[in-house]
Amino acid sequence: SICSCVKDEVRQRPMGYSSGSISLQTFGVSYALLTDLQKPTIFRYTPTIKRAREKDKMKESGENYLETILILDKKLDGRVRSIDLAKELEFSKPSISRAISILKTNGYLTIDESGYIHLTEAGKNKAEMIYERHQVLTALFRNIAGVSDDIAENDACRVEHVISNETFYGLKAYLEKLQSGQE
Repeated sequence: SICSCVKDEVRQRPMGYSSGSISLQTFGVSYALLTDLQKPTIFRYTPTIKRAREKDKMKESGENYLETILILDKKLDGRVRSIDLAKELEFSKPSISRAISILKTNGYLTIDESGYIHLTEAGKNKAEMIYERHQVLTALFRNIAGVSDDIAENDACRVEHVISNETFYGLKAYLEKLQSGQE
């Protein structure tokens, strides 16, 4: 049974483990109540599990941040600040700050004494890879599938994060053959 102080802290939000899950947080400890099991069960999150779930969650959004930094870097001549990201992505400053902190900790970017964001070699490589995928997939969806620019952009933005390297390079080679008139 759950004590009343924990019940007061219940915040309903999907946890990704099951359709009937509830997140419980009290005194800095997180729990998941899985209600769609035969017998409702409580699981305590360890910091390792919580960090792993946050890392998985950051994968796509982190790639989007890196791609946006790369684009803004070209557009603003290397003078990208957190506020520029917030405006471009239409996110709050605290959300941007958290993401920047995670990307910096993981070695994808640095921040100079003036507050400008710079991609590291690893960050630039990752950003360029995602940007290339975005460009190729957008062209493929527009030219092969015949969808509008908006739909091609939006679909490419979602697919670029989940497509395997093998499939991506196969599609890229196919598109290059079409564009060169070999197919």
